[in-house]
Amino acid sequence: MSVVQDGSKIMLRSPGAFAAALPALVGFYPTDSLVAVFLGGGQVIVTMRLDLPEDLSEVAEYVASTGTRVEADEVILVVCCAKDAADLPRREGVDGIVTACTGANVIVKDAMLIDEGWYWSYMCSSVECCPPEGTLI
Repeated sequence: MSVVQDGSKIMLRSPGAFAAALPALVGFYPTDSLVAVFLGGGQVIVTMRLDLPEDLSEVAEYVASTGTRVEADEVILVVCCAKDAADLPRREGVDGIVTACTGANVIVKDAMLIDEGWYWSYMCSSVECCPPEGTLI
């Protein structure tokens, strides 16, 4: 993963670096939030934060249409909430947003869960890079 913010010359080359930079992109530490960072040519165009709805499918089309409006070619999705013991929370809703974005020609670069200094990927199942116990930010 590589994200470049041209004005500030910040290069984020890993999911961990992106997760660590998220509060700077949003302006605060998001909790109970869905964050979508829209990219164009690998550069941040718009960062959007929404209060986490009970059902993420409620916002899937809104997220995808926002990507279209800002002419993004990629998006990184982040769910900021407590992790369930068994699985990543709201997986079906994240899948719905991924489907909506793909239909809008906005590639989902990654979808992550961030909880209290740890992150997980909804899109990677490799235990080498995305262990089930999470990765420390």
